Amino acid sequence: SIQVEISLNARTDICMLAFFEEVSVLTGKNDLFRRSLQLIRAWLVYEANDTSLSDFTLCVMVTAIFNQYHLNVTSTLQVLGLFLVDYSGYNGATHAITLQGNVAFLSRGTNELHVGGARAGNLISQAVLDKYWQLFNLHQTPDQSVRGGVGGGFDAGYSNTGLASAHNKEFT
Repeated sequence: SIQVEISLNARTDICMLAFFEEVSVLTGKNDLFRRSLQLIRAWLVYEANDTSLSDFTLCVMVTAIFNQYHLNVTSTLQVLGLFLVDYSGYNGATHAITLQGNVAFLSRGTNELHVGGARAGNLISQAVLDKYWQLFNLHQTPDQSVRGGVGGGFDAGYSNTGLASAHNKEFT
């Protein structure tokens, strides 16, 4: 009774796995990133009775927590607490979730974001963001990927969660 999913030509999924593995290595702390993902997924399923978040979306949300607070977190419960604080008031009509956390749209009714590059003190450097942007967008130059002006847009196929990086680039 084990479910198995077989996918063909899933290059972006493999890129995402490589990215999340690199975040886990950057985080260190005895696999704190992975253990936190497991705790938050268990909390969502068993306590909040919420299975609506995809694994991709949850990983981006937890990655944003580590990207911003990696110097201060030492336990999975701290990460869960930050997750609850950061996302309890999330409004998808006015904000998107990126690696920089909740980012406001430039104006209501658009998908243009106030997104910058890696900030000083973030876990994920600009070099890592650029590396994975290139992997996700093999046949594009940075100028070709910009959609919607400043901050670019997000791919609705991935809900309202994007992996936006500097130079107004976007992982899709």
